[in-house]
Amino acid sequence: DRFRIWYICCSPKYNEDYTERLAKDGRIAYAVSRDGLHWERPNLGIHEYAGSRDNNIVIPGPWGVCSVHFDPRDPDPSRRYKAQVRYNCHSAFFSPDGIHWSEQGRMSLSAFDRSSVHWHPIEQHWFASTKNWHKVPGLEDQRGRGYAESDDFLSWGPLSYMCGTSPDSGEIVYGLEPFYYESQFFGLWDRYRHEPLGLLDVQLAVSHKGRHWTRPSDKA
Repeated sequence: DRFRIWYICCSPKYNEDYTERLAKDGRIAYAVSRDGLHWERPNLGIHEYAGSRDNNIVIPGPWGVCSVHFDPRDPDPSRRYKAQVRYNCHSAFFSPDGIHWSEQGRMSLSAFDRSSVHWHPIEQHWFASTKNWHKVPGLEDQRGRGYAESDDFLSWGPLSYMCGTSPDSGEIVYGLEPFYYESQFFGLWDRYRHEPLGLLDVQLAVSHKGRHWTRPSDKA
């Protein structure tokens, strides 16, 4: 009867007058909503921050992207919720309720930041959209998106090339978050262009099986 959201919140990167760079530090927090517009941050009292447990933190420490999943297929109720959390690597967390989490160790996933994990509803396995460097014959290594599969969320198969842009395009695909609807996958293609202003915008991408992606248009 409620919408639920898990989100990254980070401590300030610099001090108040920007004369000192601070340690990068983040947490995963939790909020609920009745209508998807007005959100409440419950006082969970689980983890301490700034000398107090009066907060909505559910996983302390991560400073990169995360993905949280409700998994009703898993027969183990302690694994009902799964989270991919990035520290210096990608770690797995399991939870019975989405609030109390236990770390399960490092995921054998070769990926940088802006990588995410998803469920493949047709093939019934987990797959990852990863940020990686890929070798292009005769050219310098090129940043693009990789694809990997897992049956248990922890152990991952080899990485394959999923999509990218040509070196002379002036842009890179910085992120790709897929979701399945009706009979195909749709994705949010994060296009980064260093020139003229270092902008990142979001475009539509499509795929039949989630392994290879195209944009209906790259002009939007």
